Amino acid sequence: MNAQLPSPEPKLALPSPEDKKLILAWTQPKWRGIRNPNSQTGCEISDENGIFRTAFATLTYRDEDPAVQTFHDVIPLPLVKVATPEQKRKFLELKAEWHRVGELMKDAERDIAANGEPVSWEWILEHGKPRQDNYVPVPHHSKTALANLRKGSRVVIGVQSSAYYKIAGKVGKVVKKGSKDVIVRFGDRQYRIPYPDLKPAAQVSFEDRKRNKEGSEMAAKVVGEINKVFK
Repeated sequence: MNAQLPSPEPKLALPSPEDKKLILAWTQPKWRGIRNPNSQTGCEISDENGIFRTAFATLTYRDEDPAVQTFHDVIPLPLVKVATPEQKRKFLELKAEWHRVGELMKDAERDIAANGEPVSWEWILEHGKPRQDNYVPVPHHSKTALANLRKGSRVVIGVQSSAYYKIAGKVGKVVKKGSKDVIVRFGDRQYRIPYPDLKPAAQVSFEDRKRNKEGSEMAAKVVGEINKVFK
């Protein structure tokens, strides 16, 4: 009779990095006055050592009660909770599924971009919006309008822009025409200007040139003031 061999003891599964992660969730304090229901709670997942990247111990501003500083605000402890093991399992599973679905959506996006039906200009005009002034852009219109201009032809800036405040309203001369832009000489300096921003000088009245000059200078002042704020 053969001796019965003892069955091997089951091996204990080693904890995975996910097991050591923790999840904090909190309810935003009423003093923030949040109106969007989706923004009334927040959460953060710790790293594999159980350490949070942004959440750390702190005190409330006025009463110095124990609190948690998050990337949103200082949250009093009664409003902060840690996920139970079952809650953590569910949350991490949903997060992994969310990531997987996000990758699938990106793949679907790439497939449409590569293999979708071609879009015509007429389709864009039907489904898109013209510019705010109800102007419907015409493909290559500006380039066609400048097609007969040659070296030495007189042109002016046809738009109001802070980029052109020094030369708006002035008459320049074409130095060289490229596929996308034109090199124009204004005074003793040359500028590379896109076709849509130029017009033949004969097609722009003195009043329009003056209006473009004033509008460009005003835009430059506004941009200058904004830059001062952010410096």
